[in-house]
Formats: sequence, C-alpha cells, structure tokens
Amino acid sequence: MMNQSLLDKLEQARQKYKPAKIELLLIAEAAPDSLDRFFYYEDVKSADYLFLGVIEVLNPELKNVYLQTDRNSEVKKIILEELKATGIYLIDLYQLPLSLSAETETDAIASTKAKIVGLVDQETPIIAIKVDVYDALKHELSDYNLIPERIPFPSSGQQTNFKVAFESALKKSGLLDK
Repeated sequence: MMNQSLLDKLEQARQKYKPAKIELLLIAEAAPDSLDRFFYYEDVKSADYLFLGVIEVLNPELKNVYLQTDRNSEVKKIILEELKATGIYLIDLYQLPLSLSAETETDAIASTKAKIVGLVDQETPIIAIKVDVYDALKHELSDYNLIPERIPFPSSGQQTNFKVAFESALKKSGLLDK
C-alpha cells in the first residue's frame, strides 16, 4: 500500500507540470532512491543531477539563477513551468525507485509503452536518458520517434558526456537549432 501512495505522490508532482501537448518526451530510468530529489519536486536542495543536466542544455542562464539562489523552490517552479510551456515532459521506465521496484524490465517496458500511447503520437520525439534505458526501449519503440542517442546519466563524472549527448539528441529531435 505504501508503494501506491508513493506512486500517487510522484504522479501528482509529475502531472502538475504535464504540458497540454507534449512536444518532447524524456524517459529516464526511475525516480531516485532518495525521493526528495525527484525531478518534479520543487524543493530539492542537492544531488538533482538529472534536472540540472537537462536545464543546463535547455536554459543555462536559468540553471545558474537556480544554483545562485541556493536552489530556491520558486525558481525551480519557474523552470518547471518553462519546461511545461515548451512541451517537455519526463516519465520514468520504472514506476518506483529501483530500490523499491519489483517490476521486471519486461513489465516496465510494457507499462511504459502503454503510457506512451496515451501521451504522444508516433512523430513526437522521444529521448531516453541513460544508456540502459535507451537499449531497453530501442526495439520496443521502433514505431515511435525514439532519437538514436545513447545518453549517460548526468552524475558520477558523466555530466559533460550527458551534455554533449543530450544536445545531440535535441538537435536530432529538431527542438534545438544550435
């Protein structure tokens, strides 16, 4: 039962910033084991690697303001609203943090595919974040516009590699004109 309330809490935070029309779908692996670092939570004080990595590529000035204001939750709300207004939405392959998940990869892929059907059409660009997420989905999403880019997760010294690969994926998606 605890897992259902956790799922509801994560989904509620995610839904608050769901765009009316999704222009770019990001698929990460799972919410972090330290749940206070969830991408869509407004008050995250440390180790929000994915959020910082994504926003650095999309709006480095806002990232700097966010960090200079000691990760002010009002600034994060502005950034999340900007992502929503731009049509960028993030879901996870696994419904729960990996430490709590009993889902097999096969089940996770099936539930993610079912979610995708309700979120985007086949032309909407999809970017998988984390190499094993891309590898798990590349054949399963062959009917969709999964951008062919293996992107490392932006932590453990992979931040620069993430930035390069994520920028490349955004260019391939047509959403970054640099």
